Amino acid sequence: ISKSDPFFELSRKIDAAGGQSWDNVYRSEDIHNNLNPEWKEVVIDLAILCGGNLDLPIKFSVFDFESSGKHKAM
Repeated sequence: ISKSDPFFELSRKIDAAGGQSWDNVYRSEDIHNNLNPEWKEVVIDLAILCGGNLDLPIKFSVFDFESSGKHKAM
């Protein structure tokens, strides 16, 4: 049994023709075998993060990295 390999993603909400969805704007590095990760500080331009709209919802998601690509939500 191994420890988790966590990473996080930041996504912004977008309105598309089919409805609302989430667009991934940043993905951190994964931290191997760590249950208490400390990620590097990151600076993301507001234009990328939310298109300059400070009222736009942002989603923060944490996953356990899997080499198969089927990452597990934590």
